[in-house]
Amino acid sequence: MGEVWLAYDEELGRDVALKREPPGSLGAAAVDRLGAEARAVARFRHPHVVTLYDRIRLRRLGRTESWLVMEYVPGGNLADRPPLPVALAAHVGAQLADALGALHAEGIVHCDVKPGNVVVSGDHVVKLTDFGAAYRLGTQETVTSNSGVGFTPGYAAPEVAAGRPPLPASDVYSLGATVYALVTQRPVSPRADVSLDDELLAAGPSTRPLGELLRALLRADPGQRPGVAEARERLWELAGPPEELPPFPAREPETTLPASYNERRHARQRVPVPALVGAALLAVTALVAWGLAGWLAGRPADGRGPASHSSATGSSPGLARLIGDPRTLNPCALTSAPAFTRWGDAHLSSDYGNFDRCDVLLSSGDDDTVDVEVQLTTAPSPASPRPAGTSGRVGVADGSADSGACGRTLTLTGLPRVGVNIVAKALDGARHPLCAIADTATDLAVARLDRDSGPLPRRPGVASGSLVGRDACTLLPAAALRTVTGADGTEARPGFGNWSCSWRAATGSDYVRLRFDRPQLVGADNARPTRIGGRQAVVLPQDDGPDSCSADIAGPPYTSQDGRHATETVLVTVGGADSEARACALATKLATALAPHLPPA
Repeated sequence: MGEVWLAYDEELGRDVALKREPPGSLGAAAVDRLGAEARAVARFRHPHVVTLYDRIRLRRLGRTESWLVMEYVPGGNLADRPPLPVALAAHVGAQLADALGALHAEGIVHCDVKPGNVVVSGDHVVKLTDFGAAYRLGTQETVTSNSGVGFTPGYAAPEVAAGRPPLPASDVYSLGATVYALVTQRPVSPRADVSLDDELLAAGPSTRPLGELLRALLRADPGQRPGVAEARERLWELAGPPEELPPFPAREPETTLPASYNERRHARQRVPVPALVGAALLAVTALVAWGLAGWLAGRPADGRGPASHSSATGSSPGLARLIGDPRTLNPCALTSAPAFTRWGDAHLSSDYGNFDRCDVLLSSGDDDTVDVEVQLTTAPSPASPRPAGTSGRVGVADGSADSGACGRTLTLTGLPRVGVNIVAKALDGARHPLCAIADTATDLAVARLDRDSGPLPRRPGVASGSLVGRDACTLLPAAALRTVTGADGTEARPGFGNWSCSWRAATGSDYVRLRFDRPQLVGADNARPTRIGGRQAVVLPQDDGPDSCSADIAGPPYTSQDGRHATETVLVTVGGADSEARACALATKLATALAPHLPPA
């Protein structure tokens, strides 16, 4: 592996990891090695794989030097930590299996899965790093030299250690060896007189449930090992609910970069790297000489932050370019249905609710079980949870969590009026790992918001007359609002994109909310079909709690994502009234007043 330096990206305001071949290996071969690694990593994005941001090639004084600019994961790797409980080790293994499945689908074998190449990205979230030994199936291309595939003894499959070409099953063996090492603090013993069960039991009786799976993953014959998908599912079962897992145990303080950044390949000596802060400063010096000073700034010796960058609340040009006009951003660009298939059939719905959201619906048979909602929002209120951590330019805060829903809130550095709410909600009343599902959605959104290429995809073409171009705060005539709020100058509070709006009475508790909805009129059990202003409508008593009522009125038609006839609607809610009857009368009156201002139904 090459050298890895911690550095700071001045333009985007974030730490990055810079990787290059050691100075003694400069030249075409070194550039080719990093190029091959870059091609391996750049093929895909995955929430459990460290992201490659860029590759830079520089030629100066007749020499070529190549750098990889990668995501910096500050949580450290899983080497040299106290033993993990079985459930936590299985949870790590399941995430690695998920990443390996994505790699294998792209024809790539990692070839060096081990605790030192697993870094902690967040609460119970890990990422696989270091593709310096990656092998491409069908092309005979390896990132390491032609003398053989690089590997680490104690974690490499027997066929790899014997010099044979690696297989996806080779990664399965390394996965089992990694999970074993996380529980026992040591690699699989090569001694034939010590059984796997004996070593696991020596680590504690709680390791017994893991033994059967590890014996299967560590079989000498690659054809007898389970596939990575089976390994993932069995590990998820052993892990149990993520919300019940303990935190990762802390590592001993260290003054060098994590082992995943400085371990050498088999048959090469281990070379020490400078202290972390010193590495950052030395990297800047080297990069100035190579013409990269505009990219980076080192950390000062006191470790309190970058030596030169704008404040966290300042502008973030890269992120602003990525988002572009928020009203045209496609919220479905922040999620993906295949990431949720381990919890059931997953279907992306781009027109389930207002224009500011995208949903992934999980189902079992004919029944929807979980709704994973990703919603663009305005800035969180002061009462919202403060971010518990950051990933690059994105702050992540835990939201509400109960038996029926689990949420996360994302804030974007330098864009105070744009945020993302993520909620996983049970639809069938059953128990689901909602917080694990919400964390998967969060990882996807963070990965896509923290990338450098952009802008994100825009909303696809919409039908003529769509409400997407209307301002919800201007639809209700002032005279009609006064009948509820009792004030002439009531301030409108717009939601994201002005696709929703709310008003509150100057005195008392009455309020009005208006939002756009899709793909049809609300079909709740208590819905009362009617016609308002010549349009189809429903009235919904107690839609927002006691003494509230909503009127949902049909707006312009459109063709849904599955090619069916659908309808944009406007939902008007009145709450805080002294009775349900009065609330329904007021909601109907407001819907009647706005009907003439809507596009043809």
